[in-house]
Amino acid sequence: NDPRWQVRLQAAACLGRIGDAEDEARLAEAAADAQWWTRYRAAQALASLPSMNSERLKEIAERHPSTEAREIIGQVIAETELAKNL
Repeated sequence: NDPRWQVRLQAAACLGRIGDAEDEARLAEAAADAQWWTRYRAAQALASLPSMNSERLKEIAERHPSTEAREIIGQVIAETELAKNL
């Protein structure tokens, strides 16, 4: 909740490295941040949680009330799927 987007971005990135299932809601909320980079890092972090799988990530995207969050999570899903096929 820091007013500086750079701090919010770093917090999201850290949760992607050390977070767990309890951080899912925080990262889903951060995926709706006003700053694109924070949204992107939050979506990447959400996808990298040990408890996350592709079905759950798609469900979060589909049910998220924010258009921006749905779009950025969808982008991360597409990037993840593309990386798997390389």
